[in-house]
Formats: sequence, structure tokens, C-alpha cells
Amino acid sequence: MKIRGKFLVLASMGLVATLSMTGCDSEPQQEAVPAGSIVIALGDSLTYGYGASLDAAYPKVLADLSHWTVF
Repeated sequence: MKIRGKFLVLASMGLVATLSMTGCDSEPQQEAVPAGSIVIALGDSLTYGYGASLDAAYPKVLADLSHWTVF
């Protein structure tokens, strides 16, 4: 086997070992924020929606998709 092939085998084994030791789990670590929650969107002019219509601004879209009250 060439050096490149050996490297790929070792790298794959290392990746599998790392993933198995870190415990990749499909269970969420935190609970989801429930609908009706109040959320503050911190950021800059892009977060505010500068240059976009009020209906296309990030806080409005986030509120519509998540059913949160977004400030």
C-alpha cells in the first residue's frame, strides 16, 4: 500500500476513534426555546434589517418562523 493509502486508513481510524470517544449523540443537550418566549436579537445594522423592508428584516422573519416575540 502506498503512503497516501496508509495515511487515509490511519486518518479514517483516528476520525472514528475521536467520534466514538466524544459521544456524538442525537439527543439535544438543551431544551428548545418554547413558542411565546421573548428573545432579544443582538447585532449590527444587518441584524436590524438596514436596507430591507420591515417584513424582510431578520427579527421579523425570526419571529414569524419561531413564534417568539423578538426585540
